[in-house]
Amino acid sequence: MNVDETKDIKIYDEDGIIVLETHTLIPNIPADLLVNIEKTEDAKNLEKELDISWNLVQHHTYDAGFDLRACIPYQIVLGSGRSTIIATGLHFHMLSPYWEIQIRPRSGLAAKYNIMITNSPGTIDHGYREEVKIIIYNAGRDQFQINPGDRIAQACFRMIPVVEFNYVDKIEKTERGGFGSSGIK
Repeated sequence: MNVDETKDIKIYDEDGIIVLETHTLIPNIPADLLVNIEKTEDAKNLEKELDISWNLVQHHTYDAGFDLRACIPYQIVLGSGRSTIIATGLHFHMLSPYWEIQIRPRSGLAAKYNIMITNSPGTIDHGYREEVKIIIYNAGRDQFQINPGDRIAQACFRMIPVVEFNYVDKIEKTERGGFGSSGIK
């Protein structure tokens, strides 16, 4: 049985006076997808050594992405214009074949350090069961340090549509242009 939670919410103004007070219902919605996750021995050892969890968590309710950590034994210094492959210490098994995991960059790393995921978004298909690894590229001017346990990417779970293709002799053309056809203003 799913039990809904209730939560008291108070919003204060800059003087500390309550401007909104409410009691709201937070529905307990069953998961859309069940995912089995296996941690590598390296990930389990780093959890203990660094005293951090390797479990996927949403840092805010309803966040789309789950942070992935660098499962590396020592610091890696990534030079400007260089890329490397970083292990995450995790294997995934999505129990429904209609889903994928998209590996995406963390916005803070991109904005502050120009750190990118080279094949973004990277796709982890239902049938892939090996350890997930991240291809990181330093597009910045400075070296970038990756430490064991650093949060380096996000995993986003996305449903895959069932697609049927219809091959035709001719497709009707439109007036729409290609790259940059709509301008920048």
